[in-house]
Amino acid sequence: MKISEQIKKQREMKHWSQQELADKLHISRQSISKWEQDVALPSFANIVAISDLFEISLDELIRGDEELMNKFKTIQKFTPVEKIVWVSLIMIVLIFAVLFVFNTNFQEMMP
Repeated sequence: MKISEQIKKQREMKHWSQQELADKLHISRQSISKWEQDVALPSFANIVAISDLFEISLDELIRGDEELMNKFKTIQKFTPVEKIVWVSLIMIVLIFAVLFVFNTNFQEMMP
């Protein structure tokens, strides 16, 4: 079940209006409407808050929504290995830059 359907179903089970849910989440009623119409997706922070409000697991709330799952997968830009590689490359470039500057300064001091 898509998260839009899940939000609407859970809200209606609690007999809350869109405005009541919006007030509990400290957001606009229009945001709730967009989520339920599948026009927009809630932020991760709002998904956690919705999960808490409806007393359902995050897994139950989002697992069936493939689009949302893909969105969360693309948020992570670098894998841990990629981070290590990038940090290593940056450190190597910085070390060579420092060595180049010191080597140039050293050669200027020599007669």
